[in-house]
Amino acid sequence: MLFFVFEGIDGSGKSTQLELFKQFVEEKLKRPTFYLRDPGATEASTAIRRILLDPKLPLTPLGQTLLFTAARCEACQLIKELDPSTIILADRWVWSTLAYQSEMGSVSPDLIKDLHLQYCREPEPTMCFLIDCDPAIAGQRKIDACQKANMPRDRFELKPLEWRMELRSAYERVAGRYYDWLPMMYKIDGEKPADVVAAYVRSAATQGSNEFAQALAQLSL
Repeated sequence: MLFFVFEGIDGSGKSTQLELFKQFVEEKLKRPTFYLRDPGATEASTAIRRILLDPKLPLTPLGQTLLFTAARCEACQLIKELDPSTIILADRWVWSTLAYQSEMGSVSPDLIKDLHLQYCREPEPTMCFLIDCDPAIAGQRKIDACQKANMPRDRFELKPLEWRMELRSAYERVAGRYYDWLPMMYKIDGEKPADVVAAYVRSAATQGSNEFAQALAQLSL
């Protein structure tokens, strides 16, 4: 089962790129997809998401980590019931916890590793795309999107620019670590036009996954 994860700071364009990749897979490869918002996918995980994102509810980094793990555990059970041909497309996964709750918080990465490997190890992601973007640009994108949708910003979206700049550096550190238990993280420039970024994502997927590359090769036959 192919399992692609899209990571990055809020407003980086990761969700847009996930949707473009989803369209490509469904229209060109004719493969079913499953969109996984982390946390989300199940009723319980969605309820946990509301708690995690509510800025009015104080939560420690450790409390956040345990809730994220619980939500992923529920999502993993659902994924295991899908048809093996389904391609999983996740908007965030454990890399976010390493960036937000460990690098930016106080949670030991070893604890995150132990929790993930014990409760969320399967299915294992094929690869992860880190959509990188200047925090000032990403922050304005998010503000514009929330205003357009008439939606309030959540716990993490309300953080100041300085915090988002630190988070970008945190993702850089995460991208260079944890290869002993996580697959490769591919960094992609998210400031370029969306169609250019999408082409980079498809190229990275081809390089990082033999199964995806073989599926593409079949299109030219």
